[in-house]
Amino acid sequence: MGEQFIRLLAGRVSEREQQLLVMAYSSLRRRVAETLLRLYEPTANDPEATIQLSREDMAAMVGTAPESLIRTLSEFNQSGLIELTPGNIRVVQPEKLRCAHW
Repeated sequence: MGEQFIRLLAGRVSEREQQLLVMAYSSLRRRVAETLLRLYEPTANDPEATIQLSREDMAAMVGTAPESLIRTLSEFNQSGLIELTPGNIRVVQPEKLRCAHW
């Protein structure tokens, strides 16, 4: 049981390290796309599922100012990758978000 707990903690540390590397070396678009995909994955089987998170909270997750996040989300919306409604984000084309060369 103790070994499972250590593995769980080690996995979380590795995940956090990866997130910090992404934040440090990736473009803003890539960071926003990665965050959207991370939030989308648990609901991937439900085509109507939305991400319900304030822009301020999401900006903190991405590591940017809310204004920069909103601008990037608007670009993704105009490109048809996501749909924005007040208080909700729906990922429409996850594969394009995942494979884009930002």
